Amino acid sequence: IITDIPEDWDKNPVRFLVGKNFEEVVFDPKKKIFVEFYAPWCGHCKQLDPIWTKLGEKYQDSADIVVAKMESTANEIETVKVHSFPTLKFFLTGDQHKVVDYNGERTLEGFTKPCLGPMVVLDQWRSR
Repeated sequence: IITDIPEDWDKNPVRFLVGKNFEEVVFDPKKKIFVEFYAPWCGHCKQLDPIWTKLGEKYQDSADIVVAKMESTANEIETVKVHSFPTLKFFLTGDQHKVVDYNGERTLEGFTKPCLGPMVVLDQWRSR
């Protein structure tokens, strides 16, 4: 189990979460967080990686949107159910902690297209 927070966890376009920083990051009331829960051996996760990085780059300079990933085989979060890899979850915080499973297209366009991806919700929230 990875318990130490990597020094550079927040220096790249995609933030790296571990058990120790998970709740602090995903339940930040000022941010919307999109997290990929992955396994290092998972072929679908490896295919998603360049797209996830581009998504992180798109929102890298945003003060209120975070794209993150967490290695689920090394970190277990009791409140988050991960049954397959990759699992994508959208954390909407504020008064209530709301977690939305993302089951749409796994493309950059899918993550940002109206009606398909939660990032549209993020964009609309950011423009308020």
